[in-house]
Amino acid sequence: MTARPLGFWKATIAITRSEVRDLVTRPPMYFFVPLILLQVISEATLGYGYLGSRILLTPGTIAEQQLNTLNLLICFLLLFYTVESLHKERTRRMHEIFNSAPVGTGAMLLGKTMGNAVMAGLILGAALVAGAGILLYHQLFNDSPVGYDPLPFVAVWGGVLLPTFIFWTAVVTVLFSLLGNRFAAYAAGVAILVYAGYEQSQGTPSWLANWQGWSLVRWSDMGAFSLHGTPILLNRLFYLSMVPLLVALAVRWFPRRAFDATETLNRLHPKSLALATLRLLPLAVVPIVLGSMLYTGARSGYQRGGVSGWRVDYWQENFAFWDGSEMPSVSHVDLDLEIEPSERSIAVTGAYTFFNHRDQAYDALPITAGSWHPIEWTLAGESHEPENRSGLFVFALEEPLAPGDTVTIGFSYELVRLEGMSRRPGGASQFILESGVVLNGFEPTFAPVPGYDPDIGSPYFEEPEPEDDFYDGETEPLIGWAGKPFTVRTRITIPEEYTANGVGQLVSDEVEDGMRTVVWETDHPVRMFNVIAGRYDVFEGDGTAIYHHPGHHYNVEEMSAALDAARKYYAEWFHPFPRSVLKLSEMPAFSPGAQGFPTNITFSEGMGFLTQRDPRAHLGFMVVAHEAAHQWWGNLLGPGRGPGGNVLSEGMSHYSTILLHEQVYGDRYRIEFTRRIEEEYVRGRRVDRERAIFRSPGGFYNKGAWAMWMLQQEMGRENILAGLQAFIVKYRESPDHPVVQDMLPVLRDFAPDTAAFDALAEQWFREVVLPEYQFRDVTKTREGDEWVVRGTVENVGTGRMRVEVAATAGARWSDEYPGRSVVSEDYRDARVEVEIGAGESAEFVIRARFEPERVLVDPDVMVLQQRRLAARFRFED
Repeated sequence: MTARPLGFWKATIAITRSEVRDLVTRPPMYFFVPLILLQVISEATLGYGYLGSRILLTPGTIAEQQLNTLNLLICFLLLFYTVESLHKERTRRMHEIFNSAPVGTGAMLLGKTMGNAVMAGLILGAALVAGAGILLYHQLFNDSPVGYDPLPFVAVWGGVLLPTFIFWTAVVTVLFSLLGNRFAAYAAGVAILVYAGYEQSQGTPSWLANWQGWSLVRWSDMGAFSLHGTPILLNRLFYLSMVPLLVALAVRWFPRRAFDATETLNRLHPKSLALATLRLLPLAVVPIVLGSMLYTGARSGYQRGGVSGWRVDYWQENFAFWDGSEMPSVSHVDLDLEIEPSERSIAVTGAYTFFNHRDQAYDALPITAGSWHPIEWTLAGESHEPENRSGLFVFALEEPLAPGDTVTIGFSYELVRLEGMSRRPGGASQFILESGVVLNGFEPTFAPVPGYDPDIGSPYFEEPEPEDDFYDGETEPLIGWAGKPFTVRTRITIPEEYTANGVGQLVSDEVEDGMRTVVWETDHPVRMFNVIAGRYDVFEGDGTAIYHHPGHHYNVEEMSAALDAARKYYAEWFHPFPRSVLKLSEMPAFSPGAQGFPTNITFSEGMGFLTQRDPRAHLGFMVVAHEAAHQWWGNLLGPGRGPGGNVLSEGMSHYSTILLHEQVYGDRYRIEFTRRIEEEYVRGRRVDRERAIFRSPGGFYNKGAWAMWMLQQEMGRENILAGLQAFIVKYRESPDHPVVQDMLPVLRDFAPDTAAFDALAEQWFREVVLPEYQFRDVTKTREGDEWVVRGTVENVGTGRMRVEVAATAGARWSDEYPGRSVVSEDYRDARVEVEIGAGESAEFVIRARFEPERVLVDPDVMVLQQRRLAARFRFED
């Protein structure tokens, strides 16, 4: 009977099995692995988003959320296990027997490498089960409607993490083989991980350098790999292809025999080194090819130097002459778009009609276009070659464009939006992908922009500090184009499975030869346009429609109700809604946030669509209410450029959201929302850098909303709404774009007490103040049938405000009616009002026919303040 040595693969499999059996029986496995899973589960179980709201965790979002955590922790664990695996025979004094076994070094090391990789895979399997448990937990305890699907976990963890673990195990094996000492291998491995962490702290590594797969995937249920699928695949294949080369190096350096100085010198001979290099060269061919594809692809993709280089030339060539130039209005936009998502391409044919609303004549019109070649231009219907000043195309007019005259400039070209690869993983604000299309006219991404844009090409450019009266006369727009609003016609051709939405109302929808052609026309002038497309289901409301990913139906009904309410009540409060339909469309998570384009609101899938229903936060309702408010604040009324301008867009939209919370859900939820945005403002403010609303170009989402809410308490609800209606009517069709400095004089005319109005406006708009209240010497005594509460409240902050102090008993709100503000039957309160300036205090006396349990400042959350929770006093039982 004879025994034959095991072949390479049989030996590899045998050693792999042995390593796995040994690893799963080691005590550290049952200590570190549960800690890793505990970290993963705790992060995913919390699942909190904006304003403390819960997010709906889907399998894909959990897989993406835990990608980096699992990556880092398991890499450290693999470092320990791999080194110990390679050293264990020496620890057990069996290394001489093991090293003399009739098994090739390659099979030996590959088996150990694969054994550790299998162990990492088992941890991922446990994490996958934990992911199912997380989803089940949210279903049982948080009323989550999301089910379990293993495919996103397999795609993200299996496709990204397993190659990382195999490669990292091979690297550690090479380090151990080269250094011959486990402590040296530990030091080298930790150094590599620390350096990788440092590089990641400086920004996500490039595709070629990202061996860990750090932040490699940005998940979208609408098409996770449509943005970066190719570079992700090349990156993972590149590092997997290096494993055979690393194993070969480890085989060459692994010390199976005792040290022999003569043999070492022979190996270092140039001829020996050359022969060894030639033997390894075939193993390097595939990594070289894949690495070259990654390197050249990243440098020749849509973030290549030449693509952005025109921006620098644009600024350098045009800033001195064209900065500060004023453009005539655009009166009409006509666009014909042919979109092919699978190719990321779009063919554009269009025209802008300019109307000179100013007092001066124009002998030249500049238009900014992207690096699209070639562009065919027309002027007044005739072919024209404008002067190309590095992307600023200057049209010299034969006859000056006199006041009141019009001229039409046409264009035609083709482009690929996000052509090729990016330089590194990340998102995208505008794109044409199979998962969806997101385009708008703010920047020259798919359509030309009238005039010169000083922000292009100079990230360090800051406009000079404006004069105090900068808003006198005609102020240029903060967003959109100069002059009055314009009409838009958009014709879109796209594969028939897509729904394509533009601004305005749908005029026609036809399908022929697998292509869908839709035409959108505005029924009222707008200030900007956009295009969004996707494979949608539609939920129609009362004059509204929500276009959403078929799998994201969870919150659509609530969001539709919010959109209906916003359209109805904002029209009553601010100005009649002049359009036939208000649409909201979902976009892939590659583009974060939301934007309120006229009639065509866009939401990232994580905003509202994947928000847990929470009676306290109502994030889905809040975002819909805010973005819908931009139909009035930002569209019907276009804010001006300069300090106090953006407040009319973002601050007023948040103020509108406060009103809609109060209207739809009542005081309880209005109080909760205003309290949360107060916390957000206080937490984010920087006292030494905060500027007054009048002096800041910022949006002041939270503070701006609060300033208007307090102004409403001073003026009265009906008065301030009447003033806001008059303000919109005054500027709605004006070429002058207002700022908050223009709004306050209009509102002042509706104030019943102008002196009080001026005092409040001075504090909250022209100055920076923030009260902070504290109690002292609070007591309660019984006097006959009454309880009397006495004490002192002090303002240790800044500002002077009238504020209520309340003595209360019982829980204020009943939980028996979710979504409604119903006062509990057991609740009682009694109140007094005090006025306190900065550093002042006031004594108060509250008489109540119940025994008070607590005293608090501002029970209805009417005054912006810091440390609100500290402005409470609870009596001892």
